Amino acid sequence: MRRRIVKGFTAKEFLNCLKNPNKTKLKLIKRLAAKTHPKDKKHKPRTNVSFASKFCHYSCFYLFEGKKEQDNYSIYDNVLMKALPKYIEHYKINIKEKDLKDYATYRKAVDKVINKAGKQISRNGFDHLLWYYFKGRLYKL
Repeated sequence: MRRRIVKGFTAKEFLNCLKNPNKTKLKLIKRLAAKTHPKDKKHKPRTNVSFASKFCHYSCFYLFEGKKEQDNYSIYDNVLMKALPKYIEHYKINIKEKDLKDYATYRKAVDKVINKAGKQISRNGFDHLLWYYFKGRLYKL
């Protein structure tokens, strides 16, 4: 991951991707989540969207403390992926569950739910609220 950042971005570009995820078309997420190419054939190639979203989320959270950019990225993981469709259905948002596998669509869905709920919670707050509530109930979803 370090190489993907160091070889793919100058420090200025890296910060720009964190500050402006929409303008940069989520370039940092895409780079970090790109399929791996393991040298050991025992390991299968995989993508790292969950890691990439958490890396960007926490980078923004600490680098831009107290600024609007602090809340630029939603966390994408299995618990949230299973919980989010309940909110999409409740608010009658026109996004299909299968489309949530794409981080950009997932992030838009989170924003739409937050907006429909009255914009009283940040992405960070929404992520944590769902994660803590649904983590122990994962198998009941």
